[in-house]
Amino acid sequence: MPLLDPVVGAVAMALRGARARTGMTEQQVVAVLAEQGFTITPARLRGWERSGVIRVDAASRLADAYGTTVDALAGRRAYRSRHHRSPEVRSLPAGP
Repeated sequence: MPLLDPVVGAVAMALRGARARTGMTEQQVVAVLAEQGFTITPARLRGWERSGVIRVDAASRLADAYGTTVDALAGRRAYRSRHHRSPEVRSLPAGP
């Protein structure tokens, strides 16, 4: 298996960790999402957890099911210091 991009690898790990923290099985996650009108298969869930590649709408549904945020599923910490932002973000003009 090829090495994952570190960011994508962090997403894969965060997806697996979020489900593990809930104690939900793959089948339970699939059932919860189906109740919300979002149909996936256990194989699709495993694929997201293995690859770290997931659509934003699916990540949002999973975050709701797991009681967490999309940022957490992306492997991001809740609070980051200002000096960790990319130079592109720091150079953007302030809002209106």
